[in-house]
Amino acid sequence: MKNKYWDLKNDKIDLVYLWVNGNDENWQKKKQDFLIKFGLVEKEANAKCRFADNDELKYSLRSVEKFAPWVNKIFIVSDDQIPDWLNLSNPKIRMVFHHEIMPDSALPCFSSPAIEYCICNIEELSEFFIYANDDAFFADKTAPEFFFAKDKFPICRFGKRLSKSNYGKAFYQRLVINAQRLIATYFRIEYKNIPHHNIDAYRKSDLINFNQKFKEIVADTVNSHFRSSSNIERVAYLYYMCAINHGHFKKISRIDSALPLKEKIINFLTKNYKKDSIYLFPHNRNYRERIEKLKPNLFCINDSEESIDEDRLCVKEFLKEYFPEKSSFEN
Repeated sequence: MKNKYWDLKNDKIDLVYLWVNGNDENWQKKKQDFLIKFGLVEKEANAKCRFADNDELKYSLRSVEKFAPWVNKIFIVSDDQIPDWLNLSNPKIRMVFHHEIMPDSALPCFSSPAIEYCICNIEELSEFFIYANDDAFFADKTAPEFFFAKDKFPICRFGKRLSKSNYGKAFYQRLVINAQRLIATYFRIEYKNIPHHNIDAYRKSDLINFNQKFKEIVADTVNSHFRSSSNIERVAYLYYMCAINHGHFKKISRIDSALPLKEKIINFLTKNYKKDSIYLFPHNRNYRERIEKLKPNLFCINDSEESIDEDRLCVKEFLKEYFPEKSSFEN
């Protein structure tokens, strides 16, 4: 893999994951105890899809070793849980527990948005890093330049604009809208595109500055033990970086928008697609077909409220077939 302009000796790029084993009976009991203590939470905040472990992390790490071996350290953030298959002797791996990066007032935490606003508190984390939920995967050889531009600012990827007809109807959308309104109020810049919901690039210093600038708003999300529709989605970081010119806005499409016009037209007419990232639903079960058609660098199979256990089994079988080679991150 030819490196165009990134100096990995001086500017290392780390990778951060969030992971939870929602199948763990002790963890389930703790969550149930605090559900009773905190009272009623919004239905979507306690859906099985938020916590189910379908072994995605194992296969995501296989994809990293295969397609992004340049990754430096890998930090896996969890609630005092460790995957039983994980090779902790691998020098790249470092487990990070919630209590190491979150305030006592936020513990225990069952909300990924809350944890995401504390990632920058990982002391050993490098200035440049990429972040992934455990259901995100590399699908092709991907260089650092895919995530960071020549000026070393992140390339911020977004999907379509929120449609007015569905504006704010979904639980997740409400968190995204909160982020959009925050940036619009402070910077007078309106971002309407939703996150591409995949692996994103960041600079640690920008996240720290954001958290300081919006201290009270961030604290409200961080101290939500379960996610709430009043929280702000992590996409606020991306909007912020674009607003202060520390990030490059990129809308993803089937034909790469960075290509010359003539090449885009030819690719469109021949259906020669190459999409940066794609988003798949377990219940659709057309994973391989979509990947082969759109040839993405990244894909995500996002567990959702519509998924059933049979769908999750299909996901596990697909990942096992798609990434059959065991990685050095496994015992």
